[in-house]
Amino acid sequence: MPRRASTAIERRQGRALGLVLQRSRPGTAEEFARDAGVHVDTVRRIEQGGVASPGFFLVTQLADALGLGLEELRERIRRVDADLISEKGAAGGDET
Repeated sequence: MPRRASTAIERRQGRALGLVLQRSRPGTAEEFARDAGVHVDTVRRIEQGGVASPGFFLVTQLADALGLGLEELRERIRRVDADLISEKGAAGGDET
């Protein structure tokens, strides 16, 4: 069964997660990936906004490596997402 296409909202929220990782992780992407138990390419793809809907277990690994609970990680993502919405609105973007 083919995967459904991600929505603009999912892509924006995926980008927000990537920005949170970039801003919150200590050290390099390689060190963070090792601490999270994931491949460095996965971390890089997320940080570049290339993963719109990461799986639950991946997100828990990332939160653990940051030393955050899921609720705190979600709150940080919400704040960054709100900033992305504001930036897009200021630029005249359309959310589809």
